[in-house]
Amino acid sequence: MIHCIIGTKGGVGTSSVAQALAYESAKEKKTLLLDGSIGLRSQDLLNEVEGISPYHFQDYLQDFCDWEDTLIFLKENLALVLSSPKKEYIDWDQEVFLEKMRPIVDQYDNIFVDFSSYEERDLEFWASIDAEFTFVITKEKISRRALDEIQFVFMRKKLNPKVHILMNKVKTDQEREEFLSNPPNFVYETFRYILEEEENEEIPYLKYEWIKEGKEKVSEKIEKKEKRWFSFLQGGS
Repeated sequence: MIHCIIGTKGGVGTSSVAQALAYESAKEKKTLLLDGSIGLRSQDLLNEVEGISPYHFQDYLQDFCDWEDTLIFLKENLALVLSSPKKEYIDWDQEVFLEKMRPIVDQYDNIFVDFSSYEERDLEFWASIDAEFTFVITKEKISRRALDEIQFVFMRKKLNPKVHILMNKVKTDQEREEFLSNPPNFVYETFRYILEEEENEEIPYLKYEWIKEGKEKVSEKIEKKEKRWFSFLQGGS
């Protein structure tokens, strides 16, 4: 299954959500975390693997390297592929994308694509290989407006993928109830949220694990600003 995690504005937590989903999935399934944000990638920093791989996803699409050359292995069952660090127009068409990605998709149980930023063709290309889309929003009006704009893209391009809405950075039960009582004007499969309450024992805290330079490390992420109470894969409301 391919899951495209789409940010509706800067700072909504798209990369953190994509990372959390990938690490949770890798506990039981072969998983790929793909940083799809050309020029704005952050997964190398989040996973502390900056400067390890000389190749990125766009190199593979343009036949500059093999798929195996792009892989950074974070832990058992979890690999990371980065996008180009340069914000440049890289020209490839949908047929090339399909030809290069179809054999890759079959290698993984779950693929999580981090789109902190994206272009219209990203939505179109990934929808063509049956990706599901999770849009990360917050209570800010500009975030919801961006979601409306994405829906217009779907309408223009005649795309009809499965869509999930994930409300991030919900700080109180009151905020949660306000969000749930006024959901986005979008056709979606599920509407869920991440509640940032340390004392809520019903939602498991996701610990981040990775392997760096051959040694397994575990980060508790104890600072409050780094906490993410996580209910998405567990089927929270």
